[in-house]
Amino acid sequence: MNRKFAALTAIALATSLSACAVSWRNFAEDGTVKVETEGTERVRVARVDVRRESDQTVVRGETEYPIWEHFGAFRGHVDIDMIGPDGTKTSRHGVALKKKLIRGRQTWPRAYFAGYFQYEPARGTVVRVVYHSGQHVHDKEYSSQ
Repeated sequence: MNRKFAALTAIALATSLSACAVSWRNFAEDGTVKVETEGTERVRVARVDVRRESDQTVVRGETEYPIWEHFGAFRGHVDIDMIGPDGTKTSRHGVALKKKLIRGRQTWPRAYFAGYFQYEPARGTVVRVVYHSGQHVHDKEYSSQ
């Protein structure tokens, strides 16, 4: 009886995980979008993922700071621009950074961000993520979608 229950549980778990993987399509990995990043001399955009989750496109990533800046608040924000295949900006989100705690490793401190877009990008879209050291001043500057 226990073996049957364990086998059924394993099948259910595998099925649910494969369903999640299908619904989290990564546009950067499949070539639908091209990701461009721009940091500063001291802060860099370390990682960016562009995924379709449920009914929206999510741009997530991290910024890395010099090791001596890990005390106190992280400053700055990122602007996420969606630039269509024809070169026109379709939307921009200014996103605040949130501190990411990394314990037990000697590494540069990190902050993370997430921007949400209510449409699926067309093939050939460029997602540009730019770090700014100034304050986060806008949430949605404009959107043509």
